Amino acid sequence: MVKCLRPDLAEEEDFLAMFLDEARLAARLHHPSVVQTNEVGEARGNYFIAMEYLDGQPLNRVVYRARRRCETGLPIECCVSIIVDALAGLHYAHELLDYNGTPLSVVHRDASPHNIFVTYNGHVKVVDFGIAKAASRSAETQAGTLKGKIGYMAPEQARCEAVDRRADIFSIGVVLWEAMSGERMWKDANEFQILDRLSSGAALPTLRSVRPDAPAELDEICARALAIDPAQRHATAADMRGELLAFLDTGGRRRSSHEEIGRMVGELFSEERAKIKGVVDRQLAALEELSQSAEINVVDLRSLASTGSVRPPSYSSSRPINVLNAPDEEGTAPTLARAATVESMKPPPPKRSRTATVLMSFGAAGIGGVLALVLLWKPTLPEQASPSEPRLASAVAPGAQTPDPDRGLAEMVHIDIEARPAEAVILLDGKELARGHYAETQRPDDEAHELVVQAPGYQADRQEIRFDKTVQLVIALHQTVGETAPPAQPRTGGAKAAQPKEPAPAGSGAEPTGVSGKPGKPKKRKLDSDDPWAD
Repeated sequence: MVKCLRPDLAEEEDFLAMFLDEARLAARLHHPSVVQTNEVGEARGNYFIAMEYLDGQPLNRVVYRARRRCETGLPIECCVSIIVDALAGLHYAHELLDYNGTPLSVVHRDASPHNIFVTYNGHVKVVDFGIAKAASRSAETQAGTLKGKIGYMAPEQARCEAVDRRADIFSIGVVLWEAMSGERMWKDANEFQILDRLSSGAALPTLRSVRPDAPAELDEICARALAIDPAQRHATAADMRGELLAFLDTGGRRRSSHEEIGRMVGELFSEERAKIKGVVDRQLAALEELSQSAEINVVDLRSLASTGSVRPPSYSSSRPINVLNAPDEEGTAPTLARAATVESMKPPPPKRSRTATVLMSFGAAGIGGVLALVLLWKPTLPEQASPSEPRLASAVAPGAQTPDPDRGLAEMVHIDIEARPAEAVILLDGKELARGHYAETQRPDDEAHELVVQAPGYQADRQEIRFDKTVQLVIALHQTVGETAPPAQPRTGGAKAAQPKEPAPAGSGAEPTGVSGKPGKPKKRKLDSDDPWAD
């Protein structure tokens, strides 16, 4: 999928700043339940973000199609399982830290069913962080400006007050309420009436008021998420996720697998899926007939993730955007990185002088309703740098292994470890990874590691684990009788612990930023706006 900034908007500083803010944030997000950004760049002044192609449908279309096929709509277990995965992605974004350990305080602000994508293989992805609030944003939202879909806004967001992660929890509460009830929360109200009702603080209808057969436990979870007062809602997305998982473990219910979800979505949209596949096949075949080319420059994602300035120079022709890399863990000074494709892009075949890079954007109805194919060509780069152009420093940290360009995202493995109870600590080789849930994407690792899950009052679980392939575990601890289980002792030797690329999505146990009382405004951090390479 390709998200492009309209050329007329690229001339507006505010719109360009917002687009680059989204690119910086998107480059930082690496989670199985968040859409993956592959490339960011510009071609002749046209800015774009290239994301992974998602073959599926947004949740709003899935719910609507299921309701048309069956009066009861989505099965309860399937619906709740989708929300559980979406909450995992949101919690990861909420817990994201800056390079110096400062919480970025990310709030999606548009967590609607249109931005929850369900693929045909059953995976759930949170998409479109375009209006997300983060402490590192260079573009400020003006006071009195509404951002997001009004039908899914939290009351404090509708009143243009400061928001934190609990605003996203309210939005997910509306999504769950609508998916289970088969009705719109505000079906009889226009946008002005919705804002008036939200601002007045009037209580929202319960799930059982529109669907009397809904389980009481699910009704209570919905009601808590939809509380008008943020302090009465779940403190974190992980808390709401934990309650939903506990609900799935009771009453003879179980969590739907990815295969079951994918099979259901595939059956609902079998005709659309076949049509899109036909379009893709025809367009790929047409590539061989193209003879014209255009140059494209791509920005290194690691550079965009830095807090340095990304300012567009004056373009007489297409050229790279230079940005500063963030300091490495040892505090090494930032280095200048040459704009280049991400590591997953393979080098061009030597037999051809020009390589076709296909960036396909298939916006399903909820995302854009437009099917577009962007064909961008890039000439083969010479092996030697131009004598007039200084060789730029590598962005790889000192001592780090040089990444293999032939190892793409297809060789990455996903790690998903879920511990129960939710407060259980997950340790790898004696080091704490997370509490309750840990998810990460990394390169394969065939070393043996010791995985320990422990919680007070429960018998600790120890097992050997390898990351040579995708790992998905659910570890339920057994409660001890009359005593508290002693904490597991970390190993004194053994394999080197795998280092996660990003902070663990379930947090470190400390109280999340801004989850009690009125959310405070984060300290303004000024970004460097000077271009050190300007002529």
